[in-house]
Amino acid sequence: MKKIFPCCFLVLHALGVLAQLHEPRLIVPIGHTRGITAVDISPNGNFILTGSIDNTAKIWDWSGHEMHTLVGHENEVLAVAFSPKNAADPSGGKYILTGSSDYTAILWNKHGDKINTFELHKGIVTSVAFSPDGTHYLTGSEDKTARLWNHSNDISQPFQHEDMVNSVAFSPDGNLILTSCKDKTAILWKRSGARQHTFAGGHRAAVLCAVFSPGGDSILTGGADGTAILWNLKGERLHTFQHAKELRSVDFSRDGKKIVTGSSDGTIKVWNLSEKEPQTIKAYVGGKSGRLPGMGGLKFSPDGKFIATGSERETAAKILFVADGNVYRTLKGHTSAISSLALSPDGKSLLTGHADNTTKIWRVMSQEVQSIRYAGRPVSLSFSPITRLDTVGGRHILIGSVDKGTWLQDLNGSDISSFKPANRAVFSPDGKSILTGSEDGVVKVWNIATKESMSLSHSEKKVTALAFSPNGKALAIGSDDGAVIYWDSV
Repeated sequence: MKKIFPCCFLVLHALGVLAQLHEPRLIVPIGHTRGITAVDISPNGNFILTGSIDNTAKIWDWSGHEMHTLVGHENEVLAVAFSPKNAADPSGGKYILTGSSDYTAILWNKHGDKINTFELHKGIVTSVAFSPDGTHYLTGSEDKTARLWNHSNDISQPFQHEDMVNSVAFSPDGNLILTSCKDKTAILWKRSGARQHTFAGGHRAAVLCAVFSPGGDSILTGGADGTAILWNLKGERLHTFQHAKELRSVDFSRDGKKIVTGSSDGTIKVWNLSEKEPQTIKAYVGGKSGRLPGMGGLKFSPDGKFIATGSERETAAKILFVADGNVYRTLKGHTSAISSLALSPDGKSLLTGHADNTTKIWRVMSQEVQSIRYAGRPVSLSFSPITRLDTVGGRHILIGSVDKGTWLQDLNGSDISSFKPANRAVFSPDGKSILTGSEDGVVKVWNIATKESMSLSHSEKKVTALAFSPNGKALAIGSDDGAVIYWDSV
């Protein structure tokens, strides 16, 4: 029997279930919302770390999937670093260090859980680094100091400078520390805090970045004067590399044969140390955008085939091919609106439909994700229910799309069956039937196994909602004219 409710909404009696507030297990990622200030690549090359003006750092896998968001800083994240390979962590990347303009540095595990906060700096933390054995941490600050920390606290007197510290680095053997400073110098320190050498007279403006070569026998500095300089540890200049504008980030390839330099003019140059002319990549729109020097980042992948880079002027970091400078991957998360969603019966998977015509299956605990693309925007999603043959539920998914098609698929996105015309659909409680509705008002009940269908009389208005009763014997249909049709037997 059919009953019509002409009202615009139904008031349903809610179950009195007590709820407790918890931290969300999964937040569907949307990427950074403001510019990128820093990048790093894990030692095994599988993950990318980005810091942003949006106060967060994010961990991405190589396919561009946003895995974790590190939330804990109260202001811009200006520096990021993965922990290195060592005896306790053969793959590296077990820990993460971030520095912020909130005057703090934070140590995290690779899952994005905060371990410790370092709070002795009296100015913006501009740079961070791990010791090679992963047991100590180095931070540089606007307060004219660099500090050495262990797991719980500061263990040394500050490394005092004449001006703002822009970058910090450990030598490959961990015995020396390198800092760059706004006073146009870079300084080589013994770990005890004693100065070993000051690299002066090479740059005509602030030294914004400095790194050790992989062998530890030379250093590379980048300056606001548009030059990068290769030095030996005695302070002798070996080579000068030129950009048109300030040089904000530098890095060595792991084999030490190439260097990469990045400038505020938006160009990246890859220099082969055995050749004179660099390869130039126009990666970003040029121009200064930040109030601090040294923000942004460049990092060679461990195999030397890719460069990870970010810019304050763009919200997405990029992975570039070294060979030709083309973009391999843009790390932007999911920028389109969510149009529909469903949770699996066991609560372990989430299905989301996006305005970019994709559906994504999320594993809530591991945060793994799989994308499926359709011809039209998904507007109706559901997991198959718990049944005698599927005691967990969620073995199949049902997707209704604005292109007037509904698909029954497995969890790999492979088609099992399709139902047309229909852009909305739900499973019956026993999982043997589905109810579909379309924009032209056509409503059908389908037998999944035989694909036989029964049409139900309905208005010619667009179907906007569908539901089975828990026993599967009744159903309700909603349309955009505000009517709800209830069938107490089908």
